[in-house]
Amino acid sequence: MTVGEVAETLRYTEGTVRHWIRTGKLPAIQVTGGREYRVRLPDFLAFAEGLGIPVRSAGPDAEARLEDEPLSAQLRRR
Repeated sequence: MTVGEVAETLRYTEGTVRHWIRTGKLPAIQVTGGREYRVRLPDFLAFAEGLGIPVRSAGPDAEARLEDEPLSAQLRRR
């Protein structure tokens, strides 16, 4: 996920997401050129869960979406 996608999904600013990345709170991979980051979906889901923001993944290559049910509860059902 891009910084913009993370920000939009969590409803925070890109600046906040970049701060989380710089401080190590949100794991991210720095892409070629050094100015952009990508967040792996499993890292994003774990981070969102830690914030208490329920999120679900629609599939391995799909976007994450806010949900009413926490991810931990969804995983227990599977």
